[in-house]
Formats: sequence, C-alpha cells, structure tokens
Amino acid sequence: MKQQLRQRLQKQLEQMNKTEYLERSQGLANQLYQTEEWKQAGTIGLTYARFPEVATLSIMEYAYKQGKKVALPRTNMKAREMHFYVIQDLDQLELRPYNLYEPKENPRFYVSPKELDLLIVPGLAFSKDGSRLGMGGGFYDRYLPFFKGETISLCFKEQLIESIPVEAHDMRIDLVLSEKSTC
Repeated sequence: MKQQLRQRLQKQLEQMNKTEYLERSQGLANQLYQTEEWKQAGTIGLTYARFPEVATLSIMEYAYKQGKKVALPRTNMKAREMHFYVIQDLDQLELRPYNLYEPKENPRFYVSPKELDLLIVPGLAFSKDGSRLGMGGGFYDRYLPFFKGETISLCFKEQLIESIPVEAHDMRIDLVLSEKSTC
C-alpha cells in the first residue's frame, strides 16, 4: 500500500512545470520563515531537494543571510544511516547514489543530532497529525529518535492527505506546512 501511494504521488507531483514548482516552493519557504521554530533556530538541517520535492536552495540561501548554519545529511547506504555536516557553500557537496547532492565527508563539519535546532524533514506525503510517508529508506525514522529539536515538513497541497499507513517505527513531524494549511 505504501509503495502504491508513493508511485501515485510521485507521478502527480511530476506534472508540475518548473515555473510552477519554483513559485510554489517559494511560497512554502516564505511560510517557514514566519514560524517561531525558524526564527529561534541557529542550526538548520535539511536536504538539497530534487524535483519534485519542495525546493530547498532558496531556504539555504536565506538561512545564510540570516546568519544561520546549514547542515545537510550524508547517507551511508550499507549501514542505512545518515549524519549531518555543516556546509558553507555548494562546493562542499558531491553527487552521490540516487542522484543526491550530499556533503563531502569531513569530520570537521560533522553536527550531532543534539546540535541541530530545526530539522526540515522531506517526504512524499503527510497528514495533519504529523504522520509522514518518506521515500522508503527509513533514514529519518532511524535518525529522529536521537534528534531533540523541532521538526517541520513542507508539502505541496497534493502531498497533504487524510491518513497515512503508519508502522511502529514511523516517526511523526512536529509541524507540517502545506499550501492548504498549517498542521
């Protein structure tokens, strides 16, 4: 059931053209900037999104302008885990498996889960109760139990659905920002 939902949503989101995608992503970013969680955060964790996920490049740029630190995850596919690293510019990223841009591994820039204030968690679908359907790797479900800060997810209106099939290990998000509403 989860895989069918992923495929349906992926196909639906891929119907957006680039202009619409960027405009809608920016609208969600603007909502994010108004939250107390954003205003209070000094170090923000997020991914370098790829279409059709909500674009995050402008969020990174805005965070830098506000003097915030930005950390991106680097995945270890064999261990099925991820670790965050602070980046100051895009030159610190490299193309990794699954066409993901991730930080180059450098222990100097490692950030523990306790050092992140806000984590912007990606996903394919979300419900108003904070349930989330990710890409299926379980990376965030394994990371979030160690994270003590605030979690926010940004989603297009197509991604906000009534209910999501959840399992015991699935972690909820504190705040879901959608084009429809704030949950």
